[in-house]
Amino acid sequence: MIKNSEIFLQERLISSSQLYISCHSGVLVHSAAANKCKLVAILSYYEILIQKCWAPLKDYYVVKKSDQSKKYDLQAIFDNIRNFLIKT
Repeated sequence: MIKNSEIFLQERLISSSQLYISCHSGVLVHSAAANKCKLVAILSYYEILIQKCWAPLKDYYVVKKSDQSKKYDLQAIFDNIRNFLIKT
């Protein structure tokens, strides 16, 4: 993890990556889309409703961290990410 890095360094790191996993951190999501990097967003049920309209159309995948009635534990979230990676 790089703490307090400049936005241009973050963009360069993303541009050289094959996959970016985020809790939808705004400008970095757009950097991933601009650099054609696969993006996995970890979002709650309600965030999905809002963020989908701002998300890239290609190479954008969502892993839920909650649904309308419950939160998923960390192991379930990691399992969903692993299952996604196996499929791609």
